[in-house]
Amino acid sequence: MNPRRTLLLALVAIAAGAWLYSVERPRMEAELHADELISFDVEAVAHISMDYPDGTTIVLERDEAADWSLSAPLTVDADRITVERLIKAIRETRVERRIAVSEAEDLSVYGLKDNGSQVRIKMRLDDGDQLDDIVVGDTTPVGYQAFVRIEDAGEIVVTPLIFHTGVKKSVFDLREKRLFEFKPADVIAMTLETAEGGKMELQRAGDQWQLLEPVKGRADARVVSNLLEALSTTRATAFYDQDHADNATTGLDEPSVSLSLRVGLDGLAGFKLGSAPADQPAGLYLSRLGDGQLAAVDRATKATFAKPLGELRDKGLFDCLPGEITSLSVERKDKRGFELTRTSAADDWTMSAEHGQRLLKEMRIDRAVGDLAELAGKTIVAEDSRDSTLGLYGLRPPSLRVAMARADGRSCGSALAGSVGEDDDKRYYLSSEAGNMVMTVPQYLYSRVDLVADDFLSAPQVEEAPASKESPAAE
Repeated sequence: MNPRRTLLLALVAIAAGAWLYSVERPRMEAELHADELISFDVEAVAHISMDYPDGTTIVLERDEAADWSLSAPLTVDADRITVERLIKAIRETRVERRIAVSEAEDLSVYGLKDNGSQVRIKMRLDDGDQLDDIVVGDTTPVGYQAFVRIEDAGEIVVTPLIFHTGVKKSVFDLREKRLFEFKPADVIAMTLETAEGGKMELQRAGDQWQLLEPVKGRADARVVSNLLEALSTTRATAFYDQDHADNATTGLDEPSVSLSLRVGLDGLAGFKLGSAPADQPAGLYLSRLGDGQLAAVDRATKATFAKPLGELRDKGLFDCLPGEITSLSVERKDKRGFELTRTSAADDWTMSAEHGQRLLKEMRIDRAVGDLAELAGKTIVAEDSRDSTLGLYGLRPPSLRVAMARADGRSCGSALAGSVGEDDDKRYYLSSEAGNMVMTVPQYLYSRVDLVADDFLSAPQVEEAPASKESPAAE
């Protein structure tokens, strides 16, 4: 190839690239951003000030950890998601029409004088750069649009109406409405008191919870976990200042529910629930422990936390994971009991009862053992039933007794099962032999303990009768 020609082509390519970079690129970028209200990096915004016509100024600040807070008109945490949505809405707003200054009427006609009829928005980036103010005015006479101007831009623009309504924010809209900030796993103790059920004290014991008052025993870890999760997500529907905290009005002098948590060694979280606020008839007053913040919460909050003692108690009958269980013993009043055993979780099951050549249904056994490990009563009907009263529930003698154990011989627990009544009026009861608590159980759960050997055996083999031979004809 001719070197001179190669050099010429290279110079042409360089010139074309320089022209594209210096002329076409700015033009293309201008066209690309032509319909944008304002261009900026959403993640770089560190300060927002919103001046409203009624004299209210709301100021939001972002710290180094990217958390937002309100600094005016009060100092509280901000709702990060709401603030980020606001910033994104401003960035993504598109201009639908432009009105040149030479064609425009006085700014007051559009509601764009001074701070505007809707709001003036000021934003500063984390590098200190101040963006042009955005002034939002009136809605257009026809169509779903609104008038806006960018300070010093020299024109009036028309934007979708959703931008006009979206920037009208109250302090409540922008503040953090979650009332409690803690990790459920850090809670080590709980005191719950209800007007109907009195005081209940619980304490964490490893992965379990123990009831200390008014009775001692294991608590239902799932119920406690659900309570802690519900508290961590409780949100206010309104906030009130301290002047509003009049017990005679709020009903907090005799709360319907009180809950306090010990979080870690020194942390405290909790609340008291009172009556319904006049401005929030579907809610209830809540006073937060610690700082006394008064808020309104949804009325369903009471039902969520006003748990009776019976619901907090652990009503499980066995204390083993399914994979730990290596023996299952069933004793029946009708004498059809049996026992299933295996040396370890990896071994096959064997049955003590005589069953000839019939094979065991291993999967059916595993499923039954898993169901029993999770079995729990429904409603406690007797807290301290003795032998003399067990007969009231068909438990003296019981219809059956079920026991399970681990490979090392440690018991997983044993349960008594029985029923009272006939046909449609039949009621089913279970009781753990480790205690005296009697619980109701629906029939479909009762069937999990009502086991017989045939439940786990294959169908018996039927031997074919030998073919008959015809008698020889009489001679």
